[in-house]
Amino acid sequence: MKILMLVDFYHPFFSGIEHHVQWLCEDLVKRGHDVTVCTIGTSNLPEYEVKEGVKIHRLQGLFQKIPLLYRNPGKKRPPPIQDWLLRLKLKKIVEQECPDIVHSHGWRLYSMLDLKKKLGIPLVHTLHDFRLFCPIIVPMRNGKICDSPFTADCIPCMRNHSGLLKAVLAYSALKRSRMNLRQVDLFLAVSDYVKHVHRRHLGIERHRIITIPNFCNAHEAAGSEVIPEVPDDFILFAGALTPIKGVDILIEAHWQLNTEVTLLILGIEVPDYHYHTTGNINIIRNAPHKAVFMAMSKCRFTVIPSICSEACAIVATEAMSQSKAVIATDVGGLKEMVVDGKTGILVPPGDASELSRAMSRLLREPDTARTMGENGYRRYADNYSLDAVVPRILDVYQELI
Repeated sequence: MKILMLVDFYHPFFSGIEHHVQWLCEDLVKRGHDVTVCTIGTSNLPEYEVKEGVKIHRLQGLFQKIPLLYRNPGKKRPPPIQDWLLRLKLKKIVEQECPDIVHSHGWRLYSMLDLKKKLGIPLVHTLHDFRLFCPIIVPMRNGKICDSPFTADCIPCMRNHSGLLKAVLAYSALKRSRMNLRQVDLFLAVSDYVKHVHRRHLGIERHRIITIPNFCNAHEAAGSEVIPEVPDDFILFAGALTPIKGVDILIEAHWQLNTEVTLLILGIEVPDYHYHTTGNINIIRNAPHKAVFMAMSKCRFTVIPSICSEACAIVATEAMSQSKAVIATDVGGLKEMVVDGKTGILVPPGDASELSRAMSRLLREPDTARTMGENGYRRYADNYSLDAVVPRILDVYQELI
């Protein structure tokens, strides 16, 4: 099968979506399929290369040539609108590769919709998050989950992140592009929660959206990198260093524990938020992903204290793949992933006292934590491993073809 994969960013860029797509592409190649990736081009990466059998085209669109649009010149995300220059380049690659199916991830989708209509190639789109109806991708407003997309309130909300001009453009583009989403043959939602909110906010028909979760490539844990600063005994958080990920709540909950066990925070550094190592709270910024797996394998348990609605937190699947119990908030897709009392503990978001009590319980009851971790591994193997998820995606491809 010949598969064209569209994604905003690809390796060596690092985030949940990038890892998911990289693992998927490389596994599809191992299964004998021909995979081509079209992603964003940058000046320090080759326009074309073959990596692990995956053909990678890095394409500069029109919007990437406008420097004033981007705060970070090294990561120029495409806007939620068709880029005519990018469309022309995609057309050449489609004619060259003759794919049987196109699978998109992120806003690069919008430059494919018109081509799909003209060429009739089956198009699948994975809903990893909420970017098709939320300009800032994470639907939060005033510290609470936002359930009112496509309103004028989106503009001041995004203005705080990107400025007024980009806020108006992104909001207008998303609102105008809703009707074009009819060109997508099937949406893959990474959780039932994601499926539910997209059906409600975008009006996607029931037969055009199914749930296939994110997966974790546990094989990446082999030969994991060692970080010298990792303590011998610790609780682990891995994720972005922002309040919406519950970092502030977690730190407060750990202080309430009054324990000698270290809280290790492996954080992706985010502008405007700064957390520092203090006492037995150890913060390591921008650790390699293999090092996260190493920490997963050694920690007491993992904590995911998100305030925002997680779509399908890959960090939870990573913890389960390493037989670790997970303490998480009961929001979004997390409450589907963590089985309360069996594979971990669910707590209300933003409640440091409840979070502290859950952490205290697993510290006092290591056998309970161990049993939860073992249950979590079985749940990972059955639902969130490569061998559990990739065949389901291939079945979708085959059915649409």
